Amino acid sequence: MLNRLKQSWHDLIRRRPGHRFEERFEESRGKGSSAGRVIKLGVGIVLILVGIVLLVIPGPGSLVILVGAALLAEESRVVARLLDRTEVAGRKLVSNLTRRWHSMRS
Repeated sequence: MLNRLKQSWHDLIRRRPGHRFEERFEESRGKGSSAGRVIKLGVGIVLILVGIVLLVIPGPGSLVILVGAALLAEESRVVARLLDRTEVAGRKLVSNLTRRWHSMRS
């Protein structure tokens, strides 16, 4: 199971930023049983809720929320598109902040 999870993570990372979650959604459509899909949705929702709690108390809340959202993105095109857009916006924000940081230090 751990190897499968690791392989799944590497597969997600190799995809194009801004398209990776929707591409993953398209590939996972029609695969797996209905019960498996319901379990995946349930685990995703629980992880997001646990992540929110971990944001308030010490813990890796953001990471847990991201994993839960990634599970939901495999079953929902809306969530997949939202994550793709969020990733692109986050990359732009980090790039702008990094550029400003370096310009302030010069």
